[in-house]
Amino acid sequence: MGQLDQLLAEQLAKHRYDCLDVFLRFHAAYRDWKDSGAGGTFDQWRRQFPVKPPTGVKQEDHLTCVGLSYQMLEAVAARCGDTVAQHCYLISAEEEVDEVDWYTSLPRPPVLNENDHCLLACRLLVECRSGVLLLDSGCRVPRTVVIMADRGPPHTGPIPMDTLSGELTQEYQLSDNGLFVICTSHRTRPNPIDTINRNNVSARDTIIRNSVSASTDSADVANNGDNVAEDLIDPSEIIGETESSATDVNANIITGIFKTTTNNTTSDVKERNVSAAATDCIKKVSITDNTSTPRSASNKTDSSSFSTTTTSERSIIFVGGRFDNPYEFAEYRVIFHTLRSLVRRSGDGRLLSGLFFPLRPAATAAVTVFWHDGEDPGQGRGQGRRLKVRVPLTLLESGEVSAEQRYALEQAGRQLLMPVEQWKATLKAVVDALKDEVFIGEVKRVNEEILQLSIDN
Repeated sequence: MGQLDQLLAEQLAKHRYDCLDVFLRFHAAYRDWKDSGAGGTFDQWRRQFPVKPPTGVKQEDHLTCVGLSYQMLEAVAARCGDTVAQHCYLISAEEEVDEVDWYTSLPRPPVLNENDHCLLACRLLVECRSGVLLLDSGCRVPRTVVIMADRGPPHTGPIPMDTLSGELTQEYQLSDNGLFVICTSHRTRPNPIDTINRNNVSARDTIIRNSVSASTDSADVANNGDNVAEDLIDPSEIIGETESSATDVNANIITGIFKTTTNNTTSDVKERNVSAAATDCIKKVSITDNTSTPRSASNKTDSSSFSTTTTSERSIIFVGGRFDNPYEFAEYRVIFHTLRSLVRRSGDGRLLSGLFFPLRPAATAAVTVFWHDGEDPGQGRGQGRRLKVRVPLTLLESGEVSAEQRYALEQAGRQLLMPVEQWKATLKAVVDALKDEVFIGEVKRVNEEILQLSIDN
């Protein structure tokens, strides 16, 4: 087990999580299609889009949970040998399932589902007791997860996950039929508040900005989830991604019918609109990382300083069959999520640096970057503060960003380990995509259609 934990840590630290590149490639291909004057509708065109990175592009630079799972499988083979690797297989998951008992009583996921997450599994037999082992580098789970049917040793208990705000833990159990793993996520977030005061926030999560009044209007900028203030978005929701379809599931995803399942942390973010004055504010969150491990009971936010709400959501992981077509389902599904992210992680699952943005109208769209001050957080224990700055699209396009915003963009790019020119090109491509309101409208329309397919699960 220790060898797999070490391997997982190496993979988390080595590879960025990137659900941005496929989206930008999709937009570039869309522009080429429009400029060519070729006929057909958007839906007819999108079904032909090749989701795999083109030949000549280093795929390890642009990995969603699909690519990360394949990389993990290759690493297991190289480190542990083919015998071990042959017992590992790619699996799919669906997030935010309401009808868990019905779902897990089936022999496989329902025909209409939204399998949008991909991870690695291996069946176990410990002293005649059955279980399953999971390696989930896509959701940056910082350790090997063992789920025993009887929940006895070596069953993994609740796992604390690093977040930008609030608290998150995940725990796992096998379904009665042994074909599914139920992953329960417990999230504790600050309650919606009209004015955020620095004195009402704990020392670990310090808001260093002017107080901002937030309206109660909610805009669904991801797929589902609770209403949260924009500057308090849970990072687990930034990163999550998902995949679809297991072994014999019909690949009708190409026709817009997703027959799969959702395990996307990204899909449960809703963003609350802030006042017009707040929209132009730079929102910076400073999080002091005093340890090199994700949050645990010893470093939880002081709940006495402000009210919080804890919610639980369940994702269903299908371990009863292989995920044979993750690119055609999961990777394709990622294109239509309404929150995009590019993130660098540490070996213990901490969020080191990155970029994310929801799909919103160009006039109110913005890109948020986060990074650590001080030394590179990937070196040593990373004692610096984690900072976050929001840059409105209008300023990013015009180049009229403040000195603070420019510094934030530079630091995020540097800590993402991206060459300067590649980082600039990425930001330009983001601006071009967010400005294209017809394109963004089509993406959001398809996303809504996909969500409706699995609404009964």
